[in-house]
Amino acid sequence: MKLLGKGLILDITTGAPFGDYGELLIRFGVETINIPRGDTTGSYTIPVGTQATGRISWYDISPKHLASLIGGEHSPGSVRKKDHEAHTVPEDTLMITLVHSEVITNSEVVLAKSGERFERVSENPLKNEYTITDNELTFNEQNAGQEVFITYFHYDEAEGIQIDCSPWTLPSYFELLGSLRLLKTGIGMEAGDIVINAKRCIRISPLEVGALSGEAGRLGFDFAIENIAPGDLTIYFSE
Repeated sequence: MKLLGKGLILDITTGAPFGDYGELLIRFGVETINIPRGDTTGSYTIPVGTQATGRISWYDISPKHLASLIGGEHSPGSVRKKDHEAHTVPEDTLMITLVHSEVITNSEVVLAKSGERFERVSENPLKNEYTITDNELTFNEQNAGQEVFITYFHYDEAEGIQIDCSPWTLPSYFELLGSLRLLKTGIGMEAGDIVINAKRCIRISPLEVGALSGEAGRLGFDFAIENIAPGDLTIYFSE
């Protein structure tokens, strides 16, 4: 079972919030959770031992704010997103040069006009494939003359603030507060009908930047929820 919504994490050690509310996905290791009769409002403690993991992601978080929370250094410059930059694959060179240099590795998403996604390869691209070096993409001759749209992230030294920190300066243990809805059609619940409070969460991945699961622009990490004592994992229902 999956829950999707917005979440906020609090560093257990310092009590400080990390970033702002982000997109939150919780996965339970069971298909259903049985709520006792009469408990459809108020709170319900998830039975001890029920497994749960999750991921929290942010878009457009302020690098300066993030750096101040996790003890990182910040300097002029920032990461910027370029949406759907339009190009036509040249018939002679088969090479497209992006408008911006300093492209973040593996952050680009290349789409055909039909919406079909091109696949990145390390060499010798076939039809609907490409290679990328710095800010130059090379395509197969069968895609010559085709219009493509490229979304990517790049560094911009002229604007904003860039952070420099170790991923291990992120909170390893934190408390989670989330406003969620069930990822199931026909469930009859709207966003905000469920609030989840996980007292003890453990980060199980470093902070990841760039394209994740085919979606460009996520800044986030994975975590596991410790559910070993009553009250570790509680769901609150609105009326």
